[in-house]
Amino acid sequence: MVPPAYDLALSLRRALRLRYDAVEQAISCTGRKGLLVAFKAAIQKGSASINMTLPDCTRFLRTGVWLNIYEVAANETGKTGEDLEREVASRISKWYAQRRRINELFNFGVDTHYAALNLGGAGAQHYGTCCVVFDLDRWKPFFTCFGGDTIRACFDSTGAQVQDDREILQKFAVGDDRVAVSVVRYLDYLNDDKVGLDLSELRGILEDSESLIELHQHGPVSRDQVLRIVIPRKRGIALRELARRSATVPQPLPQEFDQVPFFLELNRLASLYDIPLYYED
Repeated sequence: MVPPAYDLALSLRRALRLRYDAVEQAISCTGRKGLLVAFKAAIQKGSASINMTLPDCTRFLRTGVWLNIYEVAANETGKTGEDLEREVASRISKWYAQRRRINELFNFGVDTHYAALNLGGAGAQHYGTCCVVFDLDRWKPFFTCFGGDTIRACFDSTGAQVQDDREILQKFAVGDDRVAVSVVRYLDYLNDDKVGLDLSELRGILEDSESLIELHQHGPVSRDQVLRIVIPRKRGIALRELARRSATVPQPLPQEFDQVPFFLELNRLASLYDIPLYYED
């Protein structure tokens, strides 16, 4: 069954295509077609990623499923419908109203999971140290995307909506249109006077919570969809050193070693399930 959110995104496709064609033509006229081609190729090769804390990542690998806030609340309380909504509201009170507004506008279900486009790096660290990267081919055919972080792009710091519904919907698309969404979103970047595409620079932009491309999986997110896990190199080396030192420190361990058990468990589980674990800048 086609998710309602995907149907909505399909209905917006023609308008997105018109905006994309206009941007592509404008960029080509400036002599930057080569940059555009490289940019599109980089975006097309991207994967999905969800940044998690170390405890959350080990829990995900151990259980085999990644749960959104609705699924966690439902599993823990057995609540459904408006009772579940009230439970979720109590758990994410600071930004619940904004999240529900987006869910209603995009026809998202309680099984929608948020992710970000990833070009190989450690993801949006604002949301957690462990960047779990997923194979988009296993999310097809019904994932969607948005040109930005829906909360940060559509609401101000007080929670007030700063773009009208029409403007917000212009950035919403089916997942296969993520290249068009990215080209329209990054027009200023593509118009910059540069020769060639700096992949590290682009990756840095996409890993920032203020400039990412959001992806939505309408259905389960599971361990067997994982391509790799990436931890920032500096953080990974620090954790590895803490783990080494912890073996020689008398019990109980000081607070500075609190993350060590999760780090060791992450390494064990990644090895158990043949998931590559990398340190990346």
